[in-house]
Amino acid sequence: MLSEKPLRIRQSISFIVVLLAGACLFFLNRKSTIDWSEDNAAFILQAKATASGHLQSEYKFVYDDNCIETGPAIYPWGFPLVLSAVYPFAGKDIYSYIILMHVILVLVLLLLCFYMRKFFAPAVAALLVLVFAFNPETVIEKNDIMSDLFCLFLILIFLYMYENIHSRKITLWLSAFLLMLIVNTRVLGFCLVPAIFLYEMFADSANRRQRLLRSTLLVFLAMIFSIGFSFFISGSSVYRYVGYFIQYIKFEWSMLDVISNGVGYLVYALDYFIPKHETWQWAIIPIRIFTLLSVLTGVWQHITLRKYNVYSFFIPVYLIVIIIFPFHYIVERYFFPVAPFMLLMMLTGWEYVLQKLRLNKNICIAFLCVALAGYYPNLKYLAYHKAEPDGPQTIEATEAWHAVNQFTNETDTVCTHYPRALIFFTNRFGRTLCNNEAFTPTYILNDNSNRKVYDQMETTRYSLLWKNERFELYKLMMRN
Repeated sequence: MLSEKPLRIRQSISFIVVLLAGACLFFLNRKSTIDWSEDNAAFILQAKATASGHLQSEYKFVYDDNCIETGPAIYPWGFPLVLSAVYPFAGKDIYSYIILMHVILVLVLLLLCFYMRKFFAPAVAALLVLVFAFNPETVIEKNDIMSDLFCLFLILIFLYMYENIHSRKITLWLSAFLLMLIVNTRVLGFCLVPAIFLYEMFADSANRRQRLLRSTLLVFLAMIFSIGFSFFISGSSVYRYVGYFIQYIKFEWSMLDVISNGVGYLVYALDYFIPKHETWQWAIIPIRIFTLLSVLTGVWQHITLRKYNVYSFFIPVYLIVIIIFPFHYIVERYFFPVAPFMLLMMLTGWEYVLQKLRLNKNICIAFLCVALAGYYPNLKYLAYHKAEPDGPQTIEATEAWHAVNQFTNETDTVCTHYPRALIFFTNRFGRTLCNNEAFTPTYILNDNSNRKVYDQMETTRYSLLWKNERFELYKLMMRN
């Protein structure tokens, strides 16, 4: 008992440190606005539909099959379901949702600290979590109303619960529900399914067949739950969202994209672990090479020592899938859910090297402290760079929303580059502005900074109703 008491004290201190760090993050790079990403508005609109007692698919977005690059007709319902609990109090107040994102981040940090303690000493686990928490990409991520953080939160809970799936029946049902929720939060969470079967196939177990059957039952239950919940919450299923990705891949995919994605993710991963710094530019390349070798060493350790876990297979499956996907312009969002596990592999590699060199493993603490210190210049910039992002809450955009409300009715459909933002701020029907010869829009809200699509249309048939320095609102004068 004497040996357990100091350990519990150290574990408690590690939790307190992580909790305080999460509180500090709230004041770092704090924003109250969002950018033009359509995902932000779509999630809140679907949350509004749920809070209003409607299906999430009923939010005035008119989907155009010719404009699949602007996103699916409906996003997975898991994250909007969480936002729907906040919507009655928050409404259109973006800052309230950003506070919710910060709360989710703190919960993720606490779960990570709990999870990492299984592999490292409490002090090392806490420092590793801080390296993830104060990474500039994490600091930026907490200001976006995106499903990435919530998905990581669910994955961490699932990984913990899955370890007890073969001992208690209630855990099987809860794990199936969690898996369903993960897939319906981010479709890429489906990568957990092959990871589960790979783990059960390679893990040392005397009752492997029974475990595989139990895992099959888990996936089957998750699928049944998904069909039922999706029907009642969104009026659609995750399979429709998967169909959108398949359609996009047929439209956009090429082997060149795969190569480009692979290089892009490698570069981003190195930037993530070791951010660029002008003063220490001469040391960046060798440090990045060392970091990459550390991650590979950690992976090799898991394979050779058979230290298997579900995440050991989730990481390669997930990375292979995102490299194949032709979505190379949102690298940071797809990399985020596996970032803490990559850090875990890196630290495992460090400990292995130190053990081979017969050095004290506590040197890892020094390495992690150096990594935290390396974030300081970027964090300092984020702390003092107070400019709000270009988005739907700028003065020009706000004027455009007022003009749309003035010149149109709630039953009208307005074509624009940002249909979901338009729906959110004007409550009009929104449709993506693109070159579709089969459809002639009645109203067009054009963004002068994005004229590529609009210039392909016949502008002579439209009269100008309103404009400011950036936006122009047009109405159709005649039809051919």
